[in-house]
Amino acid sequence: MTEKTTCPACGSEVAIKKDGGLYKHPCDERRERTERAERNAIAAARAAQVSDPTPTVEETTTHLGNGVYGFLETHKGAEENCSGPDCGTIEGDDVSDKGPWFGAMYDGRCSVSECAIYEGDRIRADGQGGYECEDCEFDDVPVGAMYSEPTEEAVTDALPGPDWQAQASAAARRHVDAQASDTPYVTLLKSELDAQTFMDPRAVTYPGMDPAVRPTPITAEEFIDPANTEDVKPVMSVSGQPKKVRRDHQSRYAVVLPGEAELETYKSSGKPVGRTRVTTFIKQASSTIKLGEWKARNVVIGAARRRDLLLKAQGLTHEDDRDRLDAIVRELEETAGSKVGSDLGTYLHEFTDYMDAGLKTYHDAPEEFQRSLVLYRQALDKAGLEPIRSLIERTTIIREFGWVCGTFDRIFFHRPSGRYVIGDLKTAKTMDYGKNEVEAQLWCYAHGVNQNGIYDWNTDTWAFVQDMERRSQAEQGRAEFQVSESVGVVIHMPVQGPKEGTVELLWADLAAGAKHAELCHAVRTQPKGKMRPWGDGPAPAPRAVTSWELRFASVTSNEAATALWREAKENGVQGVFLNELIELAREAIRTHGVRG
Repeated sequence: MTEKTTCPACGSEVAIKKDGGLYKHPCDERRERTERAERNAIAAARAAQVSDPTPTVEETTTHLGNGVYGFLETHKGAEENCSGPDCGTIEGDDVSDKGPWFGAMYDGRCSVSECAIYEGDRIRADGQGGYECEDCEFDDVPVGAMYSEPTEEAVTDALPGPDWQAQASAAARRHVDAQASDTPYVTLLKSELDAQTFMDPRAVTYPGMDPAVRPTPITAEEFIDPANTEDVKPVMSVSGQPKKVRRDHQSRYAVVLPGEAELETYKSSGKPVGRTRVTTFIKQASSTIKLGEWKARNVVIGAARRRDLLLKAQGLTHEDDRDRLDAIVRELEETAGSKVGSDLGTYLHEFTDYMDAGLKTYHDAPEEFQRSLVLYRQALDKAGLEPIRSLIERTTIIREFGWVCGTFDRIFFHRPSGRYVIGDLKTAKTMDYGKNEVEAQLWCYAHGVNQNGIYDWNTDTWAFVQDMERRSQAEQGRAEFQVSESVGVVIHMPVQGPKEGTVELLWADLAAGAKHAELCHAVRTQPKGKMRPWGDGPAPAPRAVTSWELRFASVTSNEAATALWREAKENGVQGVFLNELIELAREAIRTHGVRG
């Protein structure tokens, strides 16, 4: 077993080499860092002067940098031109000949460490014809005046126990004890450790700060381990539901099924089982030719604008680089603006949620959307469609087709007819395509609400609208809640294209949507698999029965058989086939009990 000893400088346990020396540990790293800083300071002093970046003065206040009190000591009169024993000048940083801080107009190099200066960086004249950057402001400070930070090992290996607060405190205390002198920062750290407080930004003070305004520090009992804190509350929708809900690995809704008490999970992994999304289900029987052509055009447009992505695809193959190629295709499509309409539509869609809930008006929207929002409100009022706040963006499910789950946009109360109708907002350029899918989508929503009710993501429970404890004012005093499964409404509100800025209400035939849903299920459940080998091919087909065979097999007397035999010969029947016909006739005569 390797022998260990305690380092007198830092207090950590260090393994002993065979020659009696110690293995490398935090003290060695701190010494190497000190020597490296000294070498850098000497090199910086000898560095060549750089060209003038021709700056424009933006700030005229001398900047001492962040944490100046944590890194510099106060000069005590060691310099020749010091005016007194305690002049208060910052040692190693004589700013009397240095200019104010400003933004560089073009690229150059720092006179302190030869690092790059880029346009816009904060720099100042170093008093010797060069310019120093803000990052190197204190690089020429003597190493003895700098605060040496504890190493990562000193923090992580402080104590073997699980108490990370005690580990950090012990590491900081050992580090403070190892310092050669008490800088202002070390003094502050000692006082914090003696007071049994933890490093909270509110508890930090600096030299010259009035102690009366210092906030009360956090004690050990008040300090909370971030690892044990609960997740931040999710953002809620206008109906009180979280916007980010539980999903499975395929981004499908993971809900507790109606009538069940617990969420279904996979036995092998324990992860939740997701349900097919309505928007996925309704596309099973749809043609994707137009969509594929549109995507192909976007790829071509993106390739014309991003040659760098084409270079990334050089040498990639379908077999070995599918994921990388797919990522490049997505970037090309986005370059062509494939997501612009979707993003704008999502924003407009969410804003109408707030409008229908009475939380915002069109005045709160960007000017480019205000006209569309005004027309949206006018269209609903004219049609007598009243949105119900508690039924905005809610989740439902249908039992048919192996549980299909989705979130509908609205349920409206249609005042002229006194019926509840499902509603959906579409922001695409045109509604000339996708009629069957939209109608099937709305039927699934309406049927799900009537069959299983509304899902509450906060409690993982289902409830029918008429049984919900909290009902909006719009629902009070109305008849039994039942959503129409024959008609729905689509609000077409395009954000791009020739119809941008218009609003149109469209009739959705939900009876036709139900039929399309059955077709989608038939396509989805169609058996899938690979084609089998040809093998020996099909079996020989059985020989077809001729009319002669039927006639000879039905004779009942010798006279009839003889007459039929003559007729067959006259028609060219002969040889083996004629003998087979005679045998059929004999068998038929024996069956009827006639001796021949």
